[in-house]
Amino acid sequence: MKHTQEKVSTDKTKNIVHLISSFHWFDMVESGKKTTEYREIKDYYTRKISKTYTFTDITKPDFLMIYRGYTKGRKIMKIECTKLTVAQGQVSWGAVMGKWYYAFELGKIIAISNTDK
Repeated sequence: MKHTQEKVSTDKTKNIVHLISSFHWFDMVESGKKTTEYREIKDYYTRKISKTYTFTDITKPDFLMIYRGYTKGRKIMKIECTKLTVAQGQVSWGAVMGKWYYAFELGKIIAISNTDK
């Protein structure tokens, strides 16, 4: 897949959620094999996607900024978020059976670049 290599910008007028991902999951999203990003339902993530910091007020972000790990010079991906639901994750990919997660449905990759070193 071809993606732009321009600097990824964070448009302040858009609703953007920033997430850290391991190398493995980041690469699967980049390749198109992984189309949903899961996060545990915890206060930390609820605050990221809620204007009033409550579970009943979660809103779908326009974009996700996904960071490939914590290293210097890491890759960053700006990707559309087409839908936000609460769902059970795929056990074969490491989810706990019967546990519910925030599920961000991923759309088009807007840009991929490296952060400043």
